[in-house]
Amino acid sequence: MDAAGYNYYEFTIPAAATISHIEGSFTSSGGSGNDIKVLIMDAKAFTNWENGHEVVVYYTSEQLTQDSF
Repeated sequence: MDAAGYNYYEFTIPAAATISHIEGSFTSSGGSGNDIKVLIMDAKAFTNWENGHEVVVYYTSEQLTQDSF
């Protein structure tokens, strides 16, 4: 993937869930700087983000090599 590209991973929270949370970690490797930015958003926000619009997200990291959330 080039430096300006992105990957996305879709997940679903069950409709019957009354309390939910997401946790995880990420690590970037390869290339100069090895920095990535991670965002967690819903499907509507993702479509708007892909088209260059400003969106509200549930989580955003700074540009980092690794982190946990």
